Amino acid sequence: MGNTIQKIISQDSIIASLQDDLKRFEQKYNYHNKIAQQYYSNLQNTKQKILELQNSLGGN
Repeated sequence: MGNTIQKIISQDSIIASLQDDLKRFEQKYNYHNKIAQQYYSNLQNTKQKILELQNSLGGN
């Protein structure tokens, strides 16, 4: 019976550790995803500005 209790405790600590890892990975993912979205937005804005400038030069 002691072996079974030890096994349950070990499994519980493994589960808790994995849950901690998952939470940490989710936080890192969210952080990096936010940065990536900002870069994407900057890229889109820059492309738009380039097109606007090209169109205004071509329209003269």
